[in-house]
Amino acid sequence: MDFKELVGESLWLYPQTDVFLDLAARRKDDGGDVRYSVTDTTVHDLKATRRSVH
Repeated sequence: MDFKELVGESLWLYPQTDVFLDLAARRKDDGGDVRYSVTDTTVHDLKATRRSVH
């Protein structure tokens, strides 16, 4: 599709799966982990500088 012709601007697509893969890789590089199918969680200290999930 020629988006430039259709809307007058170019367009860059970033598929959601690629966004997730990049974010998960960055988290691993930072020494963290990514967990799948986690249940029974709560988010704490939403207004704090450092929030957490338990």
